[in-house]
Amino acid sequence: MIKTLGSAIVAAAIAVSVAAPASAALFVSGDSNIFGAGAMPFANLTANQQFLRNIAGSNILIQDSTQAFFTVQMPAVQTFLFADGRAVTTLAHTASITATDLAGRSLFIAYAPDDGYGTSEVAAISAFLASGAHVIVTGDNDFRYRPLNDRVNQLLRDLGSTMSLGQQTLDSGFNPATSLASNVYTQGTAGFQFAAPTSVVGGIALYGSLDGTPIISVDSLPTVPGVPEPANWALLIGGFGLTGSVLRRRRALTA
Repeated sequence: MIKTLGSAIVAAAIAVSVAAPASAALFVSGDSNIFGAGAMPFANLTANQQFLRNIAGSNILIQDSTQAFFTVQMPAVQTFLFADGRAVTTLAHTASITATDLAGRSLFIAYAPDDGYGTSEVAAISAFLASGAHVIVTGDNDFRYRPLNDRVNQLLRDLGSTMSLGQQTLDSGFNPATSLASNVYTQGTAGFQFAAPTSVVGGIALYGSLDGTPIISVDSLPTVPGVPEPANWALLIGGFGLTGSVLRRRRALTA
């Protein structure tokens, strides 16, 4: 019985470690120009396109905005994503976000939100993250867009994130970002462009302004498939220990 229990513990730990999905990720950007750098053609920003590829998955929901960023950039972004073989749906900024809207999506882009998010919307977005999907929410320079940034920060707080937009406006004009991390999200994005962002506090910094102040961060990195989490390692080691002790006892009885 003890041997069976030990074997079951080992099997369960291995199964959990291999089957664990990649972590969901919540991104925050201090610049809404990252999807197209204002009036600059998105097609020329291959590094920004690659970042979008890295986080997008196959089915994207974008909430639209009345901000000028959106009307300039999103048609080009949608054309790029469609050409890249991805499904894209745009939801009006006046619509409430529901679980039905988010069902089956891999990424939700909360693009320069015009309005705050209600309790039911926050619950839907939280459940979406819990399912393993990604969310990116964008603000902009605090000098001109403080109300926008306040809405972003409220959403981050409601989602339980420790990240926030700061009140430091950085680097006027279009600039190449400082790379602050090398991981699956930043792979192939050398030359990533931004324009006049605000700072981002907390999280894992991905890109920085010219002086390295974080402007895009994420709250977590993906787990590696097949590599046990710390709690699973404890379960796995415990199972091996229990099995070993059973084998030693059997040898002692048969000696």
